[in-house]
Amino acid sequence: MKKINKYVSLFVAVVIAFTLVGCTSDDDIGISYSDYQNSVVGEWYVEVGDNRDFKQRIVFEFTQDGYFCLLNTGVTVNNSYYDEGEGTYSVNGNKLNESFIINGVKNSAEYEIRSVNKYDMHLFLKANQQEETDYRIVETIQMKEGDTHNVSINDPDFYPDEYVSDDDLVAKVDNTGKIQAVRQGTAYILIHSSIGTAVIRVVVETESYIDDYVKYMGEHISAPTKAYGNIYHDAYYEEYGSNIRAFFLQEDKVDIVSFYYNKDQIVEGVVIGLRELTDIEKIRYAFCRSYEYIDTKDGIQNYSTIKNARKIFINFNESTGNIVYYYESTEEPFKEANDYVKHLASMSAA
Repeated sequence: MKKINKYVSLFVAVVIAFTLVGCTSDDDIGISYSDYQNSVVGEWYVEVGDNRDFKQRIVFEFTQDGYFCLLNTGVTVNNSYYDEGEGTYSVNGNKLNESFIINGVKNSAEYEIRSVNKYDMHLFLKANQQEETDYRIVETIQMKEGDTHNVSINDPDFYPDEYVSDDDLVAKVDNTGKIQAVRQGTAYILIHSSIGTAVIRVVVETESYIDDYVKYMGEHISAPTKAYGNIYHDAYYEEYGSNIRAFFLQEDKVDIVSFYYNKDQIVEGVVIGLRELTDIEKIRYAFCRSYEYIDTKDGIQNYSTIKNARKIFINFNESTGNIVYYYESTEEPFKEANDYVKHLASMSAA
Protein backbone atom coordinates (compact mmCIF):
# COMPACT_ATOMS: atom_id res chain seq x y z
CA MET A 1 0.00 0.00 0.00
CA LYS A 2 1.34 3.44 -0.78
CA LYS A 3 2.71 5.39 2.13
CA ILE A 4 0.03 7.30 3.95
CA ASN A 5 2.36 10.09 5.02
CA LYS A 6 1.98 13.27 2.96
CA TYR A 7 4.15 15.61 5.04
CA VAL A 8 6.47 16.25 2.10
CA SER A 9 6.57 19.96 2.84
CA LEU A 10 7.83 19.57 6.38
CA PHE A 11 11.26 20.88 7.16
CA VAL A 12 12.40 17.75 8.94
CA ALA A 13 15.22 19.38 10.83
CA VAL A 14 12.74 21.71 12.49
CA VAL A 15 10.41 18.80 13.27
CA ILE A 16 13.30 17.02 14.93
CA ALA A 17 14.26 20.02 17.00
CA PHE A 18 10.78 20.60 18.37
CA THR A 19 10.55 17.03 19.66
CA LEU A 20 13.94 16.77 21.33
CA VAL A 21 14.74 16.75 25.01
CA GLY A 22 16.78 19.59 26.46
CA CYS A 23 20.28 19.24 27.81
CA THR A 24 22.18 20.38 30.83
CA SER A 25 25.17 22.67 30.91
CA ASP A 26 28.44 21.62 29.33
CA ASP A 27 30.00 21.08 32.75
CA ASP A 28 27.57 18.22 33.37
CA ILE A 29 28.15 16.49 30.06
CA GLY A 30 31.72 15.29 30.23
CA ILE A 31 34.80 15.86 28.10
CA SER A 32 34.27 17.59 24.77
CA TYR A 33 36.33 16.15 21.91
CA SER A 34 38.49 18.51 19.90
CA ASP A 35 38.26 16.27 16.85
CA TYR A 36 34.55 16.65 16.19
CA GLN A 37 34.73 15.08 12.74
CA ASN A 38 35.75 11.67 14.05
CA SER A 39 33.57 11.93 17.15
CA VAL A 40 30.25 12.38 15.33
CA VAL A 41 30.80 9.42 12.98
CA GLY A 42 28.30 6.62 13.69
CA GLU A 43 24.58 6.11 14.25
CA TRP A 44 22.62 8.21 16.73
CA TYR A 45 19.21 7.91 18.35
CA VAL A 46 17.10 10.95 19.20
CA GLU A 47 14.98 10.44 22.27
CA VAL A 48 11.44 11.69 21.63
CA GLY A 49 8.61 11.81 24.15
CA ASP A 50 5.49 9.77 23.36
CA ASN A 51 1.94 9.97 24.66
CA ARG A 52 -1.43 8.25 24.33
CA ASP A 53 -2.07 9.52 20.80
CA PHE A 54 1.42 9.90 19.34
CA LYS A 55 4.71 8.05 18.99
CA GLN A 56 7.83 9.22 17.16
CA ARG A 57 11.37 7.99 16.59
CA ILE A 58 14.34 9.64 14.86
CA VAL A 59 17.57 7.87 13.93
CA PHE A 60 20.43 9.26 11.88
CA GLU A 61 23.94 8.32 10.77
CA PHE A 62 27.15 10.14 9.89
CA THR A 63 29.72 8.13 7.93
CA GLN A 64 33.46 8.71 7.75
CA ASP A 65 33.24 9.87 4.12
CA GLY A 66 30.62 12.61 4.71
CA TYR A 67 27.42 10.68 3.94
CA PHE A 68 24.39 11.53 6.09
CA CYS A 69 21.05 9.71 6.37
CA LEU A 70 18.08 9.85 8.69
CA LEU A 71 14.92 7.90 9.44
CA ASN A 72 11.99 9.79 10.95
CA THR A 73 9.00 7.61 11.82
CA GLY A 74 5.84 8.19 13.78
CA VAL A 75 2.22 7.22 14.29
CA THR A 76 -0.94 8.94 15.45
CA VAL A 77 -4.48 7.58 15.72
CA ASN A 78 -5.15 8.59 12.10
CA ASN A 79 -1.81 8.49 10.36
CA SER A 80 1.65 7.03 10.01
CA TYR A 81 4.79 8.36 8.42
CA TYR A 82 8.06 6.72 7.51
CA ASP A 83 10.43 9.34 6.12
CA GLU A 84 13.89 8.40 4.90
CA GLY A 85 16.36 11.09 3.89
CA GLU A 86 19.94 11.08 2.70
CA GLY A 87 22.62 13.55 1.73
CA THR A 88 25.91 14.90 3.02
CA TYR A 89 27.29 16.64 6.09
CA SER A 90 30.40 18.62 6.97
CA VAL A 91 32.12 19.57 10.21
CA ASN A 92 34.14 22.77 10.57
CA GLY A 93 35.40 23.12 14.10
CA ASN A 94 32.28 22.69 16.21
CA LYS A 95 29.95 23.67 13.36
CA LEU A 96 27.88 20.82 11.88
CA ASN A 97 26.07 21.37 8.57
CA GLU A 98 23.64 18.90 7.01
CA SER A 99 22.24 18.88 3.47
CA PHE A 100 19.80 16.15 2.51
CA ILE A 101 16.75 15.21 0.47
CA ILE A 102 13.65 13.71 2.06
CA ASN A 103 10.51 12.90 0.05
CA GLY A 104 12.02 14.75 -2.89
CA VAL A 105 12.46 17.99 -0.93
CA LYS A 106 15.90 19.50 -0.30
CA ASN A 107 16.63 20.40 3.32
CA SER A 108 19.54 21.80 5.25
CA ALA A 109 20.35 22.45 8.87
CA GLU A 110 23.16 24.13 10.78
CA TYR A 111 24.10 22.98 14.26
CA GLU A 112 26.62 23.94 16.87
CA ILE A 113 28.20 20.92 18.55
CA ARG A 114 28.07 21.82 22.23
CA SER A 115 29.84 18.58 23.19
CA VAL A 116 30.23 15.00 22.08
CA ASN A 117 31.63 12.10 24.06
CA LYS A 118 31.68 8.35 23.69
CA TYR A 119 27.91 7.91 23.98
CA ASP A 120 26.14 11.30 24.08
CA MET A 121 26.11 14.26 21.71
CA HIS A 122 24.64 17.65 22.53
CA LEU A 123 23.72 19.94 19.66
CA PHE A 124 22.20 23.39 19.25
CA LEU A 125 20.01 23.99 16.18
CA LYS A 126 20.51 27.59 15.11
CA ALA A 127 17.31 27.87 13.04
CA ASN A 128 15.03 27.87 16.06
CA GLN A 129 17.43 28.03 19.00
CA GLN A 130 16.65 24.50 20.17
CA GLU A 131 18.83 22.14 22.19
CA GLU A 132 19.19 18.49 21.18
CA THR A 133 20.52 15.38 22.93
CA ASP A 134 21.47 12.29 20.93
CA TYR A 135 22.61 8.82 22.04
CA ARG A 136 25.02 6.59 20.18
CA ILE A 137 23.74 3.31 18.73
CA VAL A 138 26.45 0.79 19.59
CA GLU A 139 24.96 -2.46 18.29
CA THR A 140 22.16 -4.02 16.25
CA ILE A 141 20.73 -7.34 17.43
CA GLN A 142 18.66 -9.63 15.21
CA MET A 143 16.13 -11.70 17.17
CA LYS A 144 13.26 -14.07 16.52
CA GLU A 145 9.90 -13.69 18.19
CA GLY A 146 10.12 -15.23 21.68
CA ASP A 147 13.94 -15.13 21.87
CA THR A 148 15.84 -13.60 24.80
CA HIS A 149 19.20 -11.85 24.85
CA ASN A 150 21.34 -10.41 27.66
CA VAL A 151 22.64 -6.88 27.05
CA SER A 152 26.39 -6.45 27.27
CA ILE A 153 28.29 -3.22 26.55
CA ASN A 154 31.91 -3.86 25.60
CA ASP A 155 33.32 -1.08 27.78
CA PRO A 156 34.97 -1.69 31.20
CA ASP A 157 34.01 1.85 32.29
CA PHE A 158 30.34 1.47 31.41
CA TYR A 159 28.17 0.40 34.37
CA PRO A 160 24.46 0.31 33.46
CA ASP A 161 22.09 2.12 35.83
CA GLU A 162 18.83 1.62 33.92
CA TYR A 163 17.47 -0.18 30.85
CA VAL A 164 14.54 1.24 28.88
CA SER A 165 12.84 -0.01 25.68
CA ASP A 166 11.27 2.64 23.47
CA ASP A 167 8.70 0.06 22.29
CA ASP A 168 8.05 -2.76 24.74
CA LEU A 169 5.33 -4.13 22.45
CA VAL A 170 8.18 -5.20 20.15
CA ALA A 171 10.99 -5.90 22.63
CA LYS A 172 10.94 -5.73 26.42
CA VAL A 173 13.90 -5.35 28.74
CA ASP A 174 14.06 -5.95 32.49
CA ASN A 175 16.21 -4.27 35.14
CA THR A 176 18.99 -6.82 34.63
CA GLY A 177 19.33 -6.08 30.91
CA LYS A 178 17.54 -9.18 29.64
CA ILE A 179 15.75 -8.47 26.35
CA GLN A 180 12.70 -10.46 25.26
CA ALA A 181 11.54 -10.26 21.64
CA VAL A 182 7.74 -9.92 21.67
CA ARG A 183 6.62 -9.41 18.07
CA GLN A 184 7.91 -8.32 14.69
CA GLY A 185 9.30 -4.82 14.47
CA THR A 186 12.20 -2.68 15.62
CA ALA A 187 12.79 -1.35 19.12
CA TYR A 188 15.64 0.61 20.65
CA ILE A 189 17.01 -0.23 24.10
CA LEU A 190 18.42 2.77 25.97
CA ILE A 191 21.07 1.85 28.53
CA HIS A 192 21.75 4.71 30.93
CA SER A 193 24.98 5.01 32.89
CA SER A 194 27.02 7.65 34.70
CA ILE A 195 29.21 8.17 31.61
CA GLY A 196 26.41 8.38 29.06
CA THR A 197 23.59 6.49 27.36
CA ALA A 198 24.29 3.68 24.90
CA VAL A 199 21.57 2.41 22.55
CA ILE A 200 21.04 -1.04 21.12
CA ARG A 201 18.78 -1.58 18.11
CA VAL A 202 16.68 -4.75 18.33
CA VAL A 203 15.19 -6.08 15.09
CA VAL A 204 12.60 -8.80 15.66
CA GLU A 205 11.60 -11.06 12.79
CA THR A 206 8.99 -13.83 12.67
CA GLU A 207 9.56 -17.20 11.05
CA SER A 208 7.10 -16.40 8.27
CA TYR A 209 8.72 -13.01 7.55
CA ILE A 210 5.45 -11.21 8.29
CA ASP A 211 3.33 -11.66 11.39
CA ASP A 212 1.02 -14.66 11.49
CA TYR A 213 -2.20 -12.65 11.77
CA VAL A 214 -4.23 -15.83 11.57
CA LYS A 215 -3.70 -16.20 15.32
CA TYR A 216 -6.06 -13.27 15.92
CA MET A 217 -8.91 -14.75 13.88
CA GLY A 218 -11.70 -15.76 16.25
CA GLU A 219 -10.08 -13.96 19.17
CA HIS A 220 -11.48 -11.06 21.18
CA ILE A 221 -10.45 -7.65 19.85
CA SER A 222 -8.56 -7.09 23.10
CA ALA A 223 -5.93 -9.63 21.94
CA PRO A 224 -4.57 -7.58 19.00
CA THR A 225 -5.07 -4.40 21.01
CA LYS A 226 -2.75 -5.78 23.67
CA ALA A 227 -0.22 -6.64 20.96
CA TYR A 228 -0.37 -3.33 19.05
CA GLY A 229 -1.07 -0.78 21.75
CA ASN A 230 -3.41 2.09 22.50
CA ILE A 231 -2.82 4.19 19.39
CA TYR A 232 -5.56 3.09 17.00
CA HIS A 233 -8.48 4.32 14.91
CA ASP A 234 -12.00 2.87 15.34
CA ALA A 235 -14.67 2.87 12.64
CA TYR A 236 -17.99 1.13 11.99
CA TYR A 237 -19.49 -0.12 8.70
CA GLU A 238 -23.25 -0.19 9.18
CA GLU A 239 -23.82 -1.91 5.82
CA TYR A 240 -21.77 -4.91 6.90
CA GLY A 241 -22.41 -4.65 10.63
CA SER A 242 -18.69 -4.73 11.18
CA ASN A 243 -16.39 -2.74 13.44
CA ILE A 244 -12.84 -1.94 12.43
CA ARG A 245 -9.84 -1.18 14.63
CA ALA A 246 -6.86 0.08 12.63
CA PHE A 247 -3.31 0.34 13.94
CA PHE A 248 -0.73 2.48 12.15
CA LEU A 249 2.78 1.14 12.67
CA GLN A 250 6.41 2.25 12.65
CA GLU A 251 7.50 -1.13 11.28
CA ASP A 252 9.75 -1.45 8.23
CA LYS A 253 7.38 -3.81 6.41
CA VAL A 254 3.80 -3.21 7.58
CA ASP A 255 2.27 0.25 7.43
CA ILE A 256 -1.23 -0.45 8.78
CA VAL A 257 -3.14 -3.44 10.14
CA SER A 258 -6.94 -3.36 10.50
CA PHE A 259 -8.95 -5.88 12.51
CA TYR A 260 -12.63 -6.45 11.65
CA TYR A 261 -14.74 -7.63 14.56
CA ASN A 262 -18.44 -8.37 15.14
CA LYS A 263 -20.91 -7.17 17.77
CA ASP A 264 -19.48 -9.73 20.21
CA GLN A 265 -16.04 -8.14 19.65
CA ILE A 266 -14.67 -11.28 17.99
CA VAL A 267 -12.15 -10.75 15.17
CA GLU A 268 -13.54 -12.02 11.85
CA GLY A 269 -10.99 -10.59 9.47
CA VAL A 270 -7.67 -8.79 9.15
CA VAL A 271 -6.39 -6.43 6.45
CA ILE A 272 -2.66 -5.61 6.23
CA GLY A 273 -1.16 -2.75 4.24
CA LEU A 274 2.50 -3.30 3.30
CA ARG A 275 5.02 -0.55 2.77
CA GLU A 276 6.10 0.16 -0.79
CA LEU A 277 9.63 -1.18 -0.38
CA THR A 278 8.67 -4.43 1.34
CA ASP A 279 10.37 -7.42 -0.30
CA ILE A 280 7.45 -9.07 -2.11
CA GLU A 281 9.50 -12.12 -3.10
CA LYS A 282 10.17 -12.98 0.54
CA ILE A 283 6.49 -12.62 1.38
CA ARG A 284 5.49 -14.81 -1.54
CA TYR A 285 7.97 -17.44 -0.38
CA ALA A 286 6.66 -17.21 3.20
CA PHE A 287 3.06 -17.67 2.07
CA CYS A 288 3.89 -20.64 -0.12
CA ARG A 289 5.71 -22.23 2.79
CA SER A 290 3.09 -21.49 5.45
CA TYR A 291 -0.25 -21.71 3.63
CA GLU A 292 -1.98 -23.81 1.01
CA TYR A 293 -1.87 -22.14 -2.40
CA ILE A 294 -5.21 -22.13 -4.25
CA ASP A 295 -4.84 -20.02 -7.39
CA THR A 296 -4.15 -16.56 -8.79
CA LYS A 297 -6.99 -14.49 -10.24
CA ASP A 298 -6.84 -10.90 -11.48
CA GLY A 299 -3.37 -10.50 -9.98
CA ILE A 300 -4.52 -11.66 -6.53
CA GLN A 301 -2.89 -14.76 -5.07
CA ASN A 302 -5.26 -16.90 -3.00
CA TYR A 303 -4.20 -19.12 -0.12
CA SER A 304 -5.95 -20.89 2.74
CA THR A 305 -5.29 -22.35 6.15
CA ILE A 306 -7.25 -23.90 9.03
CA LYS A 307 -7.71 -22.55 12.55
CA ASN A 308 -9.97 -24.19 15.12
CA ALA A 309 -11.54 -26.36 12.38
CA ARG A 310 -12.50 -23.28 10.37
CA LYS A 311 -11.07 -22.53 6.95
CA ILE A 312 -9.50 -19.14 6.47
CA PHE A 313 -8.81 -17.59 3.07
CA ILE A 314 -5.87 -15.26 2.54
CA ASN A 315 -5.75 -12.90 -0.46
CA PHE A 316 -2.41 -11.37 -1.38
CA ASN A 317 -2.62 -8.42 -3.78
CA GLU A 318 0.86 -7.44 -4.95
CA SER A 319 -0.27 -4.33 -6.82
CA THR A 320 -1.90 -2.71 -3.77
CA GLY A 321 0.33 -4.28 -1.14
CA ASN A 322 -2.72 -5.50 0.78
CA ILE A 323 -3.15 -8.88 2.46
CA VAL A 324 -6.63 -9.92 3.61
CA TYR A 325 -7.51 -12.75 6.02
CA TYR A 326 -11.14 -13.87 6.31
CA TYR A 327 -13.32 -16.88 7.16
CA GLU A 328 -14.59 -19.08 4.34
CA SER A 329 -18.24 -18.59 5.30
CA THR A 330 -18.13 -14.86 4.53
CA GLU A 331 -18.96 -13.95 0.94
CA GLU A 332 -16.82 -11.19 -0.56
CA PRO A 333 -15.85 -10.41 2.99
CA PHE A 334 -13.90 -7.24 2.86
CA LYS A 335 -14.55 -5.51 -0.39
CA GLU A 336 -14.96 -2.50 1.84
CA ALA A 337 -11.50 -3.05 3.31
CA ASN A 338 -9.72 -1.38 0.43
CA ASP A 339 -12.25 1.47 0.52
CA TYR A 340 -11.56 1.93 4.22
CA VAL A 341 -7.79 1.95 3.73
CA LYS A 342 -8.20 4.48 0.91
CA HIS A 343 -10.41 6.56 3.19
CA LEU A 344 -7.70 6.67 5.86
CA ALA A 345 -5.11 7.59 3.23
CA SER A 346 -7.21 10.46 1.89
CA MET A 347 -7.97 11.64 5.41
CA SER A 348 -4.25 11.76 6.18
CA ALA A 349 -3.54 13.65 2.98
CA ALA A 350 -6.10 16.33 3.73
